[in-house]
Amino acid sequence: MRTRSLRLSLLGLCLVAPVALAAGLSDYEPIFPTNPCQDGWAACIVNGDSVTADPTKDAAGRPLPSDLRVGWFDLEATAALSPFVELSAYDGELDAPEPPAEAPVASGGGDGGGGGDARPVAVASNDGGGGGGQASQGGSRRDPGGETTAPAGAGGGATTPSGRPMFTPTPVGQGSDLTATPTTPTPVGSGTTVAQLDNTAAIQPVAPPVANDSCDDLVALEPAALMGRMLPGQVKCLEGRLSGADLQTEKDKISRVLMQNAEAAGNKSEWERLIKRHLEDIDRSDPNLCFKYALHLSRGGVGRAWGVIKWADYALENKQQWTGSTYKARVNALYQLRAEAAVKLWEDANAKMLAASGDDRSKLEADEVKLRGMAKDYSREWLDYARAAGEDIKKPMALCVSTAGSKKFCEE
Repeated sequence: MRTRSLRLSLLGLCLVAPVALAAGLSDYEPIFPTNPCQDGWAACIVNGDSVTADPTKDAAGRPLPSDLRVGWFDLEATAALSPFVELSAYDGELDAPEPPAEAPVASGGGDGGGGGDARPVAVASNDGGGGGGQASQGGSRRDPGGETTAPAGAGGGATTPSGRPMFTPTPVGQGSDLTATPTTPTPVGSGTTVAQLDNTAAIQPVAPPVANDSCDDLVALEPAALMGRMLPGQVKCLEGRLSGADLQTEKDKISRVLMQNAEAAGNKSEWERLIKRHLEDIDRSDPNLCFKYALHLSRGGVGRAWGVIKWADYALENKQQWTGSTYKARVNALYQLRAEAAVKLWEDANAKMLAASGDDRSKLEADEVKLRGMAKDYSREWLDYARAAGEDIKKPMALCVSTAGSKKFCEE
């Protein structure tokens, strides 16, 4: 019984082993991508990190394919996710184009060696030696010596004047593994024809694109602006159009293209200049831009707190343009930005008051009381909206209590 069980086990192992060994390199191709980089190269460096075909690891040490843009488990961006990097330059030289192959020339002869009527070369299909092939110009012809060759498709096929066979492969599925390319004889003179063969066109070097500094078509510039790749001449041209434009709608469109290009290029100082100009001089009715600028200013110090309050207020004036969850999330964020900016101003005034003395202290005390009242009001407005909208009230409650000095004021 044990012997029989052992034999069955060995038999099962022999049957399973070939299946396990049948895996090839193609099964592991998703783990080792050949071109993992955004620009199509097999290797690149992004922010100092090398990206190759070798697998990478996320923050927890779990292996990932190198062309994965976002981690499977933590949804964090990988080194392969870099839509704004410059394309890698190729410094190599293109190979010289190969000259086209010489086409065989067949001289036509008359019947029996006389006469001068030209007969085109018959190009036959090779069907593996069997019959059934079709000649391109008839069933048979005479060679220069006057002998009649076998019909095309009879096994021998057509020949060149030097005696070499001249076959054209048949299409796949008709007796051959090669793809057929039809040939057409082209007359080049009295009594001669040239058989046109399928030659791959020579690769010609591509000339670099010519710099275009025009800016007439804004729609055509939008793809480059979305990638931050507008040419300096195009930016200068748009600035000129903006200063000379009469319609407010045209100024708005031009300004938005310039802002998008600066933001995509990562030029924060230029983007800040452009969005400030847009909101102050062109249009401030877009709550998205006002919210975006207020959020940007909130990352600065106390010197930008008044700007945060100003543009948060403008965004709240046009909040009706938002709907649904977007409305709730952004209005709550605007109340938060405004309240936190007011607290920064109050804390700064309180610190200056404590450090001052004499007449200066009296003036600073009045400023501190005024700013504390503003911070208390803004914190309470944030708390009230968070309660009404069903948002988390822990942070607004803490801020309200710290500014009011009483929890009772915030609970009413």
